[in-house]
Amino acid sequence: MCLALLLLGFALCVGAGRGDDALLAIKVKAAALLNFVRFTEWPDRSFAKPDAPLVIGVVGDDPIGPVLEKTFEGKTVGARAIRIVRFAATGPGKATAAQLRECHLLFVPKSENARIKEHIEAVAGNATLTVSDAEGFCALGGMIELGMPDGKLKFSINRKAAEAAGLKLSAKFLQLGTIVEGKVPGA
Repeated sequence: MCLALLLLGFALCVGAGRGDDALLAIKVKAAALLNFVRFTEWPDRSFAKPDAPLVIGVVGDDPIGPVLEKTFEGKTVGARAIRIVRFAATGPGKATAAQLRECHLLFVPKSENARIKEHIEAVAGNATLTVSDAEGFCALGGMIELGMPDGKLKFSINRKAAEAAGLKLSAKFLQLGTIVEGKVPGA
């Protein structure tokens, strides 16, 4: 039932008013990320304390950051609060590999295309769900690749990469995406 409502919400969101398609696409992606964290189980070792927040990191210059903050405001996953951390693409504020490994979900926007492989490798072997809207992300070892062909949210899942990181994706969630054979980072 929850999955059906998720799909209906995406369809309504995408189909509603075509005034600002770019902003609408960003809002749909933010809503998708919220549902991805709800359908993912992290190993207990991923959290320093039982009440530690679930950290979502966004690398690079992308307009999704502020929308994520609004989408996730006041939301929880189980008993965990959600914290959004944004990292600059370059210069001051650029994330270190250690900072990226503190993220439970890392969103790498297509604006980071030149550094996607670097970001995936930075969290290899860590229980970090990697997500991007860049074409070919799963083939490089990323876990979830978002797309919006024809204004409809679609996503591919590199299940082997997620399993190698110790993440458990809901079977219902796996049915919604397209399973692809991509690289497994660190393998």
